[in-house]
Amino acid sequence: MTTCPRCHLTWGRSDEEHNLFFGVIGMAFDNWPEAHVFKPHSAEHLRGWLLIEAQHFDTLTLAHDTTPSHAVAIGAFFTEGKTHFDVTHDKFGRPIIRRPKTIKKGECKIREFRIVAAKVYDIIAVETGLTPEIYKKEQGKAA
Repeated sequence: MTTCPRCHLTWGRSDEEHNLFFGVIGMAFDNWPEAHVFKPHSAEHLRGWLLIEAQHFDTLTLAHDTTPSHAVAIGAFFTEGKTHFDVTHDKFGRPIIRRPKTIKKGECKIREFRIVAAKVYDIIAVETGLTPEIYKKEQGKAA
């Protein structure tokens, strides 16, 4: 969190908000429904999928004649091999690679983070029944 040198007020995402976001996703990963069509292999993979589902992504439109195998190779390059991505198509049938946008503290504004986090929490609640409140309650039991 950043502190204003003039008025000494703080702004930005708190460590609590940050930890809650990653903690809820971790709990969702541990409780992800086996029958779900999306099969995350890690909490990070799930986070990427959730960010795309929450409409927090960048796109790269490919040429119409791009083969599926080339689209996947380009997607791995586009995401630097670090995050989940998917390939869909635009209304003209061109392949589009979607990758999650960053949520790094210094790069994602607090208002944007809070909007995205709320959408992610809503998706998790629908898919697993888990909420940030349940996560906090479970953390309280573990302490």
